Amino acid sequence: MKLRTGIKLIVIIFLGISFSAIGQKVTTDSIAINLVLNIPEVSETLMAHQNDSTVSNKLYLEQTPNERDNFYYIRLAQFFTYSDHTVTLNYFRVNPNNGEINVMNTIEGEYISLTTWRKRK
Repeated sequence: MKLRTGIKLIVIIFLGISFSAIGQKVTTDSIAINLVLNIPEVSETLMAHQNDSTVSNKLYLEQTPNERDNFYYIRLAQFFTYSDHTVTLNYFRVNPNNGEINVMNTIEGEYISLTTWRKRK
């Protein structure tokens, strides 16, 4: 019983950190990654292929805000274990000023809102 309570507490704390950043400044790489991780479509993609040792899906930080470009860029990619082949599944951009997330529309080469991206899927 104590173990179950502890697990719930960890999940609540983890989710609280990531969701509390929406609409607020994103001050660390971890917060930016957690915001993207909490997008249901991203979480589902990351869980895919868990039992397949030949392929894995990963989310990683590609770029942090700098003087030229004030966004966090996060890449969702698929890696193949027995080759150097990698497939980019999506790029996400997190605004550090307000936590807003945009998704790369690869056809048009521009970032769009999550709402627009979901409508186009």
